[in-house]
Amino acid sequence: MKRITVTFKDDLIAQLEDRMKEKKLNSLSECVRELVVLALKIEDAAKQKSHANKQDNEELVLLKDVRNLLKNNLTWTMESRLLSRLLVENIPSLKKPEVANILEIYKEKAGAHVKGLLKEDVD
Repeated sequence: MKRITVTFKDDLIAQLEDRMKEKKLNSLSECVRELVVLALKIEDAAKQKSHANKQDNEELVLLKDVRNLLKNNLTWTMESRLLSRLLVENIPSLKKPEVANILEIYKEKAGAHVKGLLKEDVD
């Protein structure tokens, strides 16, 4: 064990002595060593936490990117669906029941396609 000399102010020495008595340690040097070890452990834990926070931040960025992709996809899907409904409903030769039947058929096909993409059980 290497020896070093350290100088402390009187009020800090008083705090160390109080801690030494409270923890029932044999000497001030033992008290200081214990505090140094504790400080190093705290510092190491803080470094590990900051590393974990960086990983969390990367995951949040990826989730935001996925969210933006889903948002764009949903927007395009809704635009397409509304446009399809408008076009089908405005075909003058079709009657109301035929229009409803066409829309229902394609609704089912679209739902089955999405379930297939998501690897869900198709009804």
